[in-house]
Amino acid sequence: MYFYFVQRAALWMAALSLLMARHIAGADLYYRCLQRSNGIDTYEFELWLYRDCTDPQGANYDDPIYLYVFNGDGTLYQEIPIRLTGAAPWNPEGVDACFVQRPGTCLEEGVYRFQLDLPPSAGGYYVAWARCCRNAAITNLQNPLFLGITYLARIPPARRAECNSSPVFRRRPPFFLCAGYDFYFDHGATDADGDSLVYAIVPAYHSVNTQGVGAVNPAQGGSPAVSPTNPLGPPPYQTVTYAPGYSATQPFGPGGRCTIDPVTGRLHLYAPNPGLYVVAIAVQEYRNGQFLGETRRDMQFYVAPCRALSPPPVLTHDFGPLPHQGDTLLLVAETPFCVQATLTDTAPPPPPVFLSWEISPAFSVEASGTNPVELRICGRLACEDTGKVLLVRLTGIKTESCGSTLARDSFWVAVLAPPSRTLAGQIDSLGLPRSNGVYLLPLDSTACARFFFTATPPTPPPQVTLQTQPPTLQVSLQTQWERDTLFGQVCYTGGCEGIVQPVQLILRGWAEGTCPPYPTQVETLRFQVVGRPTYPPALILPPTRADSPFVAVIHGVYCFPVVVRDTGRNGGSLSLAVASPLPLEVGPTQGPADSLVAHFCFHPSCAWNPDSVYALVFTAANAPPCALPPPPTQDTFWVRPQPLPQQRPPVLDRDRPSPWEVDITGDTLCYTVRITDPDSIALLVVQFEGPAFSPDFYYGSHFQPTVSGTNPLYVRLCARLNCYSQGQTYPVIVCAEDTTSCRPEERRRVCDTLWMRTRLCHGLLPNVFTPNGDGFNDELYPYSLAGIAEWRLEVWDRWGQLVFSGQWNEPWRGQTPQGPALEGLYFYQLTLRLLSGRGPEWTFTRTGSVTLLR
Repeated sequence: MYFYFVQRAALWMAALSLLMARHIAGADLYYRCLQRSNGIDTYEFELWLYRDCTDPQGANYDDPIYLYVFNGDGTLYQEIPIRLTGAAPWNPEGVDACFVQRPGTCLEEGVYRFQLDLPPSAGGYYVAWARCCRNAAITNLQNPLFLGITYLARIPPARRAECNSSPVFRRRPPFFLCAGYDFYFDHGATDADGDSLVYAIVPAYHSVNTQGVGAVNPAQGGSPAVSPTNPLGPPPYQTVTYAPGYSATQPFGPGGRCTIDPVTGRLHLYAPNPGLYVVAIAVQEYRNGQFLGETRRDMQFYVAPCRALSPPPVLTHDFGPLPHQGDTLLLVAETPFCVQATLTDTAPPPPPVFLSWEISPAFSVEASGTNPVELRICGRLACEDTGKVLLVRLTGIKTESCGSTLARDSFWVAVLAPPSRTLAGQIDSLGLPRSNGVYLLPLDSTACARFFFTATPPTPPPQVTLQTQPPTLQVSLQTQWERDTLFGQVCYTGGCEGIVQPVQLILRGWAEGTCPPYPTQVETLRFQVVGRPTYPPALILPPTRADSPFVAVIHGVYCFPVVVRDTGRNGGSLSLAVASPLPLEVGPTQGPADSLVAHFCFHPSCAWNPDSVYALVFTAANAPPCALPPPPTQDTFWVRPQPLPQQRPPVLDRDRPSPWEVDITGDTLCYTVRITDPDSIALLVVQFEGPAFSPDFYYGSHFQPTVSGTNPLYVRLCARLNCYSQGQTYPVIVCAEDTTSCRPEERRRVCDTLWMRTRLCHGLLPNVFTPNGDGFNDELYPYSLAGIAEWRLEVWDRWGQLVFSGQWNEPWRGQTPQGPALEGLYFYQLTLRLLSGRGPEWTFTRTGSVTLLR
């Protein structure tokens, strides 16, 4: 059976050697920022390629290759040809001794090294290269000969990381694995900027982007290399298609293992079957919690049967003087401890060989030596683990070229509860008067109280904190440790903050033990600060009584002052409030620092009951600094409303006669109506009646009123007449109503009527004109054109022959179609087009005669 497995493996390896001769076996792309000069960052890039060199006739490295630099938004920034820097064979140490039959392969590494200057960018850059095609013999990819590889470096935006360098993997795996053996490898990276690194197993990139632009198999009608004639598209890029039963995180298929520690980069591989497998690993870079970029390594692992590994290492532990029972440590919570462990390789294989370890839970481990490796495992058990028994697992790992073997050991830790502590304390009473448990402290005086706290057992010593309410109190705290007791004194100087509300001093003592809850005791001192005496403010109102109120006539306006004075010299602000069943208006307040003067006004209305007396209650208050406010002062202003006496009607007069005969000129016509109320209290309401105030009146010839004043009241009425209102007589009615009385039947209403009379709109022509060229009266045209938009003139001689037919607004200059007109009598027809206002177009004619003289 073993011979059959070896024979099948030999046949597979022979086929593999032929199929992978012309293909890339892996690649790395790194960059580091060399300097920033004059606002430009200089980067050095390294692209490492690993190819199979078994066939001496196989394809060499592309020289040059073309790298593509994209802006952060995907637009192309630069296309760069890069020459091969160097290439050399690479043979992983110790691999040949592992295999039953070594794969007939040759590995070679080549590097493209170049520098690139880039200005800082708000969107960052992408640097990418792609190539097709992968090995046809790859086991875990579907149609691998039609899949390529892309390598991508991301330069982050300048606002996140200026002049950044990418992480660099510290070691390179051998690319050869033994079938059926575990393999552990430190795949960690180093970051020159000290950024946080996170590791992951990821899908491998194809050589085209998601739009299908890039390097493809020539059988697909494209080119296997990117170049100016076959450019690479911008990211994102497609990932390879895995064969059924395989995936990015399960690249070795069912029963296989491919994991990486996200923090340390420790890689664990297990391939159960021979084959050629693609594995991709990414290290992601973060700074201040923000993602900067990702560096990937795309690898092909050749898996073949191997000889048996050397014996596993031996792992032992020693508790030393720590209390234990068998393999169980007996430790009190929060007690530090250290356990010694030894990892020994009793049968070392040919180098290279490495001893490493894993531990769970993650206690601190210090290692020394190479073989044996001495491990010092230290930790401190948490209080929340009290009462638990924790299992500690140790794994020793021996990694040689052919794989890894393990040694396991374990022990238990019983977490015991720490001894409990007690706390006693007391605060001394003060020799001050008290009221309801509150000490009465004179302003600016200082009170000190002594206290103590005692803990059992005495160590660690008790602690004390002082909290005040409000937190800005003037306090001091002194403490002194004597034997097993903490003594102290707390002092408070009475300030203004304690006058209105009592203040609190809260002493909290506690004895910190191994684990919470800690014993605690709280002592509280409360102080009321006694300030200087204060006196109520003076409140001065006009004198009234309930049986002798102020009489206010309805609709009148009444104002009176209210004065508040600090007669006790309390200082501070003065305020005045009023409770009134009637609406009041408050004017601006004024006065010196020790007084306040406010003006109040009210307007009795018909809603006030003449049979009632209304109380306006005023309250004066004083808020002195650093003292209790004195009691407020109150006084009442009494008001009784009184109905109005019999009212007289208003009087109307105007500044224009009636009827008012006007020409229509296109200008605005105005007149004024004055309304006077002969009574002392006037509430006048103006009303406008009739169609003359309607906006549609003769297409915009209506009157628009403007009201000003109180008594007398002035009404200005203006209209802009147009020719639609020519030759009309119509009324303009203005009415005034005195609404002072609360009884509607007693209100007086008076109206004024102005009759408007408008003349006709017309154009006039002279009866004689002299077109002799002297510059005077040489043209015949109409005048008096108010209300006329435009005109047109036609002229006939006395025999009825038409001698002139003008255009709109064109005068007659005494010419006929035969030449200058003869002297004599001529007849005309004048067509007039009216100013249209807002109405329809309207024209009419005038006829007459004119004498032409030369």
